[in-house]
Amino acid sequence: MTRRKSILPDEVSTDQLAELLGFSARSVREWASRGVIVRGEKPGRYRTLESIRNYVAVLQKDVDEASTSASRVLAEEKAKNARIVRQIKLIQLAKLESGILTLDELDNAWAQFSADLNNAILSVPREARAAIPHLTEHDERTMMRVVGDMLVDLARRAEGMPGVKNVQEFGVLPDD
Repeated sequence: MTRRKSILPDEVSTDQLAELLGFSARSVREWASRGVIVRGEKPGRYRTLESIRNYVAVLQKDVDEASTSASRVLAEEKAKNARIVRQIKLIQLAKLESGILTLDELDNAWAQFSADLNNAILSVPREARAAIPHLTEHDERTMMRVVGDMLVDLARRAEGMPGVKNVQEFGVLPDD
C-alpha cells in the first residue's frame, strides 16, 4: 500500500499553525502544553498533520460528551413526560369507570342535592297541615319557622366546608 504524500508540510511555525487552526499563537502554545498540539524537532515548530488530527479528536470528544449529556437529559425528560401521560390516562380511565368525579360535577351534584333537600324540608309544614287536619295556620307558620331555623343553622355550619362555595347552595333560606 502506498502512502499518499500530504499537501501540508511536516512541520510549521507557531504562527502558521495558528493560521491553519484559526486561533492565536498563544492558543497554539497552550494546546501544546496540554499535549494536543505536537511539538516539532526544532523550538517553535509543530508537527502539522498530527497536531491537526489531535485537535480534531479533542473537538470530536467534546461534541460526543455534549451529545451524550444532551441525550441523557432528553431521555430523562421523555421519561418524565411518559409518567405524566400515564397518570393522565389513569385519571381519565378512572373517570370513565365512574370512579372519579370532577370538582365541577361534584359541585353541581352537591348544589342539586342541597336545593332538593331544602325544598323537601320546607314542604314539611304545609304537608303536615294537610295530613293532620287539626293543625292551624299558626301551627304551620310555627313549624315553618322551626324548619327555617334548622336550615339556616345547617347553612351556617356548611360555610367553610370543602366544596361549599356559599351557603346559598342549600337553596333559598327563609327570611330571618
